[in-house]
Amino acid sequence: MRTDGQHIPEGETLLAEAVFAREPQSVRSARRWAREVYAGQGADPGLCDTCELLVGEVAANAVVHAVGDAFRVRVLGSLTVEVWDEAYVVPRRRMAAPDSESGRGLELVHALADGYQVRLGRYGKAVCFRPAGAW
Repeated sequence: MRTDGQHIPEGETLLAEAVFAREPQSVRSARRWAREVYAGQGADPGLCDTCELLVGEVAANAVVHAVGDAFRVRVLGSLTVEVWDEAYVVPRRRMAAPDSESGRGLELVHALADGYQVRLGRYGKAVCFRPAGAW
């Protein structure tokens, strides 16, 4: 995965980052990794649960909808999470039917995070969010 264009926002520090293969089993690994990073920063278990859930949703989107061989997850000093992939298509919130098996990822991010944004870089995009309650 190319890293050019994945700058750290001004005023932020990088706590941790990991690259995962763009395959379904990597979603679980990314979720667990992010939870461990949050727990290592002293986050309470509920916040760790929220981080794990949201990383899983955004990582699943990267696996299903992106291109390339990998996706990257970064946790910044403000406990903001970035999930980078090599696609430029900006995800959009949509209303899933009650019996639909997909389409709720950004709805969950919207509901459980203090906002989110999509940042475009030179070699792809990042979905960035901070779980509600992160300091």
